[in-house]
Amino acid sequence: QPVVTHGHTLCTSVLFEDAVVAVAETAFKASPYPVSLSLEMHCKLPQQRRVAQILHQRLGQTMLLAGELLAMPDMTLVALKHRIIIKGMIIEKTTPQICR
Repeated sequence: QPVVTHGHTLCTSVLFEDAVVAVAETAFKASPYPVSLSLEMHCKLPQQRRVAQILHQRLGQTMLLAGELLAMPDMTLVALKHRIIIKGMIIEKTTPQICR
């Protein structure tokens, strides 16, 4: 299972799915405006696919897909209410302790 880590800190690792569930449950409690997630993935393709699967399963229709974004006539905060925007960066080198 993919895990979330924060390198060079005292933060503990958590399962990626647990983090996504927490986001799904709390994202719009304080505000209806969009939430932005920035992912830096240090894992191979099978784990990247698992990350995508978890995002789709847990965030569902709140996740803003690229095709939807390109089709939006006006990208305003109001138009993006209750949506989660995900930016992902794939790092070529794999780090074994991150991708289990």
